[in-house]
Amino acid sequence: MDDVFRGTRVGILHSDDNLRWLEGIGRTLAGSGWDVKIFGGREDSSCDAARLVESLGYPPTQEGWAAARCVPCAAGYAVGLDSFIMADFVLGFGLPPLLTNMMLDRGIPFLDIEVDPLRFGPDLFLTVSTNDEVLAADLSQSLIAEEAFVPALAALLARERRTAPTSGFFPGSRVGLFAGQVPHDSAVITDGKIVKPIDVLEKIKEIAAELDMLLIRPHPHWNSIEHLTPILEAMPHAIVTLRPSYSLLADTSVTDVIALSSGLLTEARLAGKRSHQLIVPDRDRPLIAELALRHGRISWQTLLQALHKRFQTPDRGIGSHHDLAVMPLHDSLRVNWGLASLPVPDAPELQPAHELRAGEPSFAGALTYGWHPQENWGVWAAAQEAVLLLRWPKGNGGGTLRLAFSALAQTRGGVQLVEIFAGGGTAAAAIRMTAATGWQGNVDCRVSDNMLVAGYVQLRIRSANFLSPSDIEDHDDKRKLGVRMKSVMLLPDAPEGSATPLERDGTALGSAYYTSLHETNVGYQQNNWLVEEADLLSLIPGDTLQEVGCGNGRYLELAARTRQRVIGCDWALSPGVRELRKRTGNVEFVACDITKQVPQCNADILTSADVLEHIATQDIGHTLARLTQAGRWQFHKIACYDDGHSHLTIREPAWWLAQFCAVSPAYRLVRAEYRLGDQGRLICIISNFPFAERGIISDPLLPGHVNTSPDQANDRLRYHEAEASLQQANERIGQLEAEVLRLQAIEQSTTWRMTASIRGLAGRILGR
Repeated sequence: MDDVFRGTRVGILHSDDNLRWLEGIGRTLAGSGWDVKIFGGREDSSCDAARLVESLGYPPTQEGWAAARCVPCAAGYAVGLDSFIMADFVLGFGLPPLLTNMMLDRGIPFLDIEVDPLRFGPDLFLTVSTNDEVLAADLSQSLIAEEAFVPALAALLARERRTAPTSGFFPGSRVGLFAGQVPHDSAVITDGKIVKPIDVLEKIKEIAAELDMLLIRPHPHWNSIEHLTPILEAMPHAIVTLRPSYSLLADTSVTDVIALSSGLLTEARLAGKRSHQLIVPDRDRPLIAELALRHGRISWQTLLQALHKRFQTPDRGIGSHHDLAVMPLHDSLRVNWGLASLPVPDAPELQPAHELRAGEPSFAGALTYGWHPQENWGVWAAAQEAVLLLRWPKGNGGGTLRLAFSALAQTRGGVQLVEIFAGGGTAAAAIRMTAATGWQGNVDCRVSDNMLVAGYVQLRIRSANFLSPSDIEDHDDKRKLGVRMKSVMLLPDAPEGSATPLERDGTALGSAYYTSLHETNVGYQQNNWLVEEADLLSLIPGDTLQEVGCGNGRYLELAARTRQRVIGCDWALSPGVRELRKRTGNVEFVACDITKQVPQCNADILTSADVLEHIATQDIGHTLARLTQAGRWQFHKIACYDDGHSHLTIREPAWWLAQFCAVSPAYRLVRAEYRLGDQGRLICIISNFPFAERGIISDPLLPGHVNTSPDQANDRLRYHEAEASLQQANERIGQLEAEVLRLQAIEQSTTWRMTASIRGLAGRILGR
């Protein structure tokens, strides 16, 4: 908490460097014969804020501190605060109104110093207030007008615009910025009360109603957004941003800046923005008498010279020490206020059916607030409520986001509950992760059009529990961790009217039809689209491979060279497969309609190419379920275009992925491309084998995705195999724990009846 009466005779700053600067002035004045006493300094404990607040009749809390700053002079006299002001001259830093009024009432000269809100100039400037006529006259000769800052501001904003996109961050939108402040600062106290954003929420809503987007910029020195959450819940078009304040002021789409009383409002006004100050803090309200100079802007050199002249100190007395020659705040503010900060990466753009991995560098822009640094496998939440920001693909309406999470193992019988809020105060989705789920899980979050804000979607991810690995076991990691974000994927809705453009009679495309094609159509006799995927398929382990829609059998022949058992399935036996079976002993064939039955051959790999689009749309769901049950690893190549005669389901890759994911969340879009470079012939590959985790896939339609080296692929393969084994072990442990709990519940019930042998068996299961 701020020191209530800090700096009564000599102002005290929090920084040791600045403390030395003001203490140096105090020592010089004392050496010149002035009555000076330092309260609240490093060697002094007489300025006990809590004690003084209590002496004024208020509790020693932030609320009590706020009320105590503004009580009438009589209350200060009654508790003996005269001792704080009885001096020849009082030099303070951010003096509370109570002490200022007491000094005005007693006619005690003082000078109050604060850091000026305009912090982008060539130097750090101060604002000063004083009732001393001589000092005020001297300082008034060197006051700095706001217009003097315009050139520096223009240069700063020009530099920021050079690093921003040509059209700005939010092209075509009218954007407002709410500047957050430290919640327990004298700048947010009015009528003796600390004002929070929720107290002026209606004013914010009224201003924001005319905006397309409201950015919420937390104060860089405050590590919580809890006080800003009411704005996010009340306004669906409000999103959190960590972009530097000056890059936002440089953006032409940012038209309005709103704050309780932040100094950024003054800077925004100079930048040509509309400024909305919601409160007038008590420190800026009228005092019991007019001041000779109030809030005058000066340089620190001017201050030193004026003090030297006013107090007639020896030549080069004030500020002559080498550690006082430079005002150290400026370098600090250059970092903290964004003048030398690195640009914040933009939020990554979602692509339908493509997975965004939380550990990738490109994902950094999504982590708006409340996250630990990224790691290869993802990122941990570092706050009770972490914020995720994603760009929605242009032209896409609403859709479903699939978020993959994991969590630390909680205490025995514990649970990690994760809630996801999108565009309002009601949770859009939630997930419970327990030992039975292996502390992992996916959650589908429905995103409607009204949740999108100028092309962005913001998710607030709330973790119920925070644990440190060191709390669970002997571990060096002391961080408190919430949920672990692994990936995000967009599963968009199929657009209205996007069904197959040609309504064909699928009943005519039966066994006789495909038998005729195999015997008469040269394309069917020669083409097999799995052959070009042979190298990729060879990376999937397994002895038994089953191909549905095997056609002419060309891929079966390749697979038979490396697999112990190969099974082909199709409407009808083609001449090519008939000849292959005569030549090869490990190739089998089963004639079947996979919309009605899929042979269960306990396959390690089940694959198809240009098959599923030949199935009527109403049969896709149950067919995919049968295929998934028939083989551990699935690999399906699908044509997403009309062939003019036999394709019954013509949909985009995202639609196909959504159908697969409805059966199992393990499915991923491996690749989407144009067949033979023809942009009218889009195809996709969907599989549940972890190609991407092993770093061995590139997607021609997604720039920046490249293959990794074999060594990297092998390392990642071993890592993910170990992770999969651990997950299976956790799942098994969860199942056993659930069984133990079930048996314990039975044992403790009033219906517990069993023979001695059964009780002995239960005892062994329970570890007794």
